[in-house]
Amino acid sequence: MSGPAAALLLFAASLLACDARKEIPPVGTAPKALETRDEPDPFVRVRGTRFVRGGQPLGAIMGCNYWSAATDSRTGAGRARVTRELDRLKALGVGVLRVLALSEGPDSEPWRITPSLQPSPGAFDSDGLAALDWLMVELARRDLSAVFTLNNYWFWSGGTAQYVSWARGVPIPYPGLEGGGAEWDRFGDFSAEFFIEPRARALFDAALDTIIPRYASSPAVFAWELVNEPQPRRHAVAFRSWADATARRIHRLDPNHLVTTGSEGNTPAPALNGLDIDLDHASPAIDFVSVHAWPENWGWTRAEGVQKPVAEVAARVRAYLDEQLRDAAPLGKPVLLLETGYPRDSDGFAPGTPVTARDRYLELIFEATLESRAAGSALTGAFPWAWSGEATPEQPGVVAASNPLTGDPPHERQGWYGIYASDSSTTDVIARSATRFREASR
Repeated sequence: MSGPAAALLLFAASLLACDARKEIPPVGTAPKALETRDEPDPFVRVRGTRFVRGGQPLGAIMGCNYWSAATDSRTGAGRARVTRELDRLKALGVGVLRVLALSEGPDSEPWRITPSLQPSPGAFDSDGLAALDWLMVELARRDLSAVFTLNNYWFWSGGTAQYVSWARGVPIPYPGLEGGGAEWDRFGDFSAEFFIEPRARALFDAALDTIIPRYASSPAVFAWELVNEPQPRRHAVAFRSWADATARRIHRLDPNHLVTTGSEGNTPAPALNGLDIDLDHASPAIDFVSVHAWPENWGWTRAEGVQKPVAEVAARVRAYLDEQLRDAAPLGKPVLLLETGYPRDSDGFAPGTPVTARDRYLELIFEATLESRAAGSALTGAFPWAWSGEATPEQPGVVAASNPLTGDPPHERQGWYGIYASDSSTTDVIARSATRFREASR
């Protein structure tokens, strides 16, 4: 036995030796997988602008956002459903997921996914750790892996704003969800204070010291992501310094796995958001470039209230991606489109609402990924947002936490971007495109 299978056995043994519900592995625990020098390397590495594993190119990556997978895995019924979801995604040809690894409390806060993994600073929920352990094993059993997100600029999982709140003992200035730009700017400025608040950063470092060594030998980790969609705003220099230092810290705790930022790229307003795709990924400790594309959220899908043709929207997204690739080219690193999505037809949200526009949009984005890669660019994969699977919203179109969680976080209208298992036309697009991704990799 060799490669990922051997690594899975070593990882499972390390969990048994240090039960998730009893003891957290000490910081600096040596990754067991590194002790087996005669086995093929089971972990993903970077070679130029491409990913490799076991010395072999991985090729184009068909990914999918399934951010709730760990939270969903806390109960027997939840694990049974996640098992079915992982089997579905594997059958579609999805190879890498994007999963939220860390979430912060308190669970009484508005628009949060609950239960959180870290309800209070340094206190980790034993059921949450057991769920993450279980998910790691189940991913590896299927030869799946995940980009695990460790923090979040947005409040729906606690994230950077919660660390600032804990550090300073002050409440988070939540925006009204239907409020204007001033309220969101106030929240954004508060959340960005994380990058200059040493006490908040120290709390996050302590969380990393708990989580990262625990999974250093897991073949289920494709990469660690520092923070979902950071917007440092006027603290751009501090953010880049923090990203470099934190990526280095993760590599010291876990020399086996890659690290990326979680950035959207430049966004349509880089000056306001404090982003620069080149500078933000320049650290040698950042292994690949992260980019997102959100045409609906960025106001690209409508003109004077009228929906634009999907091909026109996709062309604008492609131009944006081409711009990001040009800016990031001097880095010589792989690029992953880690988030993109499109609404259901006619502003619908409920299961059964047509997804004609979404299907066409994803087809065009997957095609653009293949064409860009064939032309020699660093773009090497795409991750639609976001897998709901069997989980359908209790109140479609309403801002509220659904039980179980769907692909749309609690602060967004439920059913907006979520991909249901019943969306057979969308899953057909993913499956066909995944086949083309595999064929293009040969």
